[in-house]
Order: sequence, then structure tokens, then C-alpha cells
Amino acid sequence: MQNAAQQTAVQQREEAAIPSAAVSYLDEFRPTEQSQSELKPAPAARPRSGARSAMPSLQALFERLLNNFGRDREGVFYIDHDHHKIRSTFAGEFEFEGTIKTPAGAMINGTTISPNAVIKSAGTVIIDAEADASCDIECETLIVLGSHTGKAVVRGTLINMGTIKGEYIYGALESLGRVEGKLEQIKS
Repeated sequence: MQNAAQQTAVQQREEAAIPSAAVSYLDEFRPTEQSQSELKPAPAARPRSGARSAMPSLQALFERLLNNFGRDREGVFYIDHDHHKIRSTFAGEFEFEGTIKTPAGAMINGTTISPNAVIKSAGTVIIDAEADASCDIECETLIVLGSHTGKAVVRGTLINMGTIKGEYIYGALESLGRVEGKLEQIKS
């Protein structure tokens, strides 16, 4: 009897490890589709002193962020290199001096300690979740999942889900991460 219970426990652990069972933490914020019969009526609203709920705004923010990423067949999120036209990847620990120019996007996967260097991209620059980048960046879109220290001029959207430290000039800002430094929106 105990052997059968042990086999069941092992089988449950193996099923939990199957990639198709993997769920991204971002999925928690995506609204689920329910039929009308399953929907519960909303609780009666309590009068508040002129304050609005932040939930619709946060839900819209999460939806926009989720749409910046791809999903594989198992439903796990990933950076879609084709969507962001990523053609240059910097991995590992490295230093560089001067300027790196790319007409496409770039991804930083490692540790970059280049405080006097600049990455200039006509597309998207992505700093991966485990990356720590210390350099200046000029680009159309900057997605920070890890950590960035330096100056950045982002003509389009700055998406921060990690930590940014320094001076940032941006067209639009979507931030759920930590910000240390100066933020300035481009005047139109």
C-alpha cells in the first residue's frame, strides 16, 4: 500500500515538472475567459471620497506588457526575437569602449561593465532578467527585465520590470520595477 502511495507522489511530481504544466507568473494577471453563467455579480461599490480604483489601469498595463512578449506552445512567455528584430546578443561578462551601432534590436544577457560606452539601436534593446548592464543606451524601445545603470534616450517606450538607475529620457513609460535616478518625458 505504501509503495502505491509513493508511486502516486512521484507521478504527481513528474507531472508538475512537465513544461506544458509550466505557468508564467505573468499569467496570474491575464484575465481568464469565463462564460456568462460562470460570472459572479460584482459586489456593490462602496462610496469613496472621490478616489478611483487603480485596478482597470493596472490590468491594462499588464495586458500591454504581456503583448510585448511571445508565447510558446506550452504557454510560457519568451522574448520574440523576430517581433523585436533582435540581431545582436551580448552574453556573458564583457566590457567595451566606444559605440556599438545596430540598425536592428539588441539583447543583453550577461554582465556589461562599460560606463563610458554607448549602444545605439534603431530598434528594441532588451536587458534580460538575469542581466546587469552598465552602459548608455539610445534606442526606439528599451525593455529592462534585469538591471540597467547609466543614461538612456528612448524615443519610444521605456518598459521597466527590473531596476533602472541613472538618467532616462523617454517617449512613453511602462514601469513596474524599481527606479533610482531622473526620469524625463520627451516634450512633443
